[in-house]
Amino acid sequence: MTTVHVCTQEELDEALAEPKCHEVVIRSPRGVWLKIRDSRGKAVEVLGDAMVKVSGDTRVTAFGYAVVDVSGNVTVRAFENATVNAFDNATVRACDCVIVVAYGDSTVTAWDHATVVAYDNSTVRACDCVSVAAYDDATVKAWDRVSVAAYDDATVKAGTCVPVHVNSKNVTHQGGVIIDMTAIDANDPETWCAMHLVEVDEDGQAHLYKALDADLNAGHYYRLTNYPIGQVVDDTANWVDNNKCGGGLHVSPTPWMANAYYMEEFRFVEVCCPVEELRPIDEAKAKAPRLRVLREVTVDGSPVGGGTR
Repeated sequence: MTTVHVCTQEELDEALAEPKCHEVVIRSPRGVWLKIRDSRGKAVEVLGDAMVKVSGDTRVTAFGYAVVDVSGNVTVRAFENATVNAFDNATVRACDCVIVVAYGDSTVTAWDHATVVAYDNSTVRACDCVSVAAYDDATVKAWDRVSVAAYDDATVKAGTCVPVHVNSKNVTHQGGVIIDMTAIDANDPETWCAMHLVEVDEDGQAHLYKALDADLNAGHYYRLTNYPIGQVVDDTANWVDNNKCGGGLHVSPTPWMANAYYMEEFRFVEVCCPVEELRPIDEAKAKAPRLRVLREVTVDGSPVGGGTR
């Protein structure tokens, strides 16, 4: 017996205990977590939608949409669309469209189109088109067409063409194309519109979007508000002039961003307001005391029924 295919924890335990088995292939159904504490020197492959927690001295290769949580001295090679959560001293090699979240003192090497989020004292080496977000005391070495977002006390060493978004004054960086986010006032309406590609027309009106129900209503969880096409919706009675949620009419740079705040949406509308009245809240939301409802649009912003804007 060389290779054993397993779907359950019982089958997995039996395969790992079998001396004649040299390779274990896990293809369990999604939603069922299997556990490996010691592979006993056997090669382990995780395929399909399998979800596996791995610890001890183990080597794992993940493919497909597999999800692997690893801790200890585990080594993982991940391909395709796999997801890896790495803790302690785990080592991960990731390529394709793999997503890696790294904690502790884990080490990640990533290439192709992988995405890495690094926390604690984790270390990341990235090339090709990898995207990296580094937090805490994480260390990143990046080259080629990698992009890096650095927060907290992260350290970044980057190649000549690597864009590095610096989001904390405590970030240490060397090389790269530095984009100093700490010098940008994201609460300034004009700056916010420019950052998020919000159209501002020649009359100074910012064009934004709202997700609504079938009757053009929003605010189902706090105060129901109707958005009739061609009308001005006025909420000045409840307006609070700050950059926090509440106290105004909330809008987003795109319809699909608006969708995230009302998942039961049936319809989308394009609205506008003077830029100077807009108060940014975060990267996906701002508020205003009043909005003019211009037209109904699709989720990609095209006018419903065709035509031009």
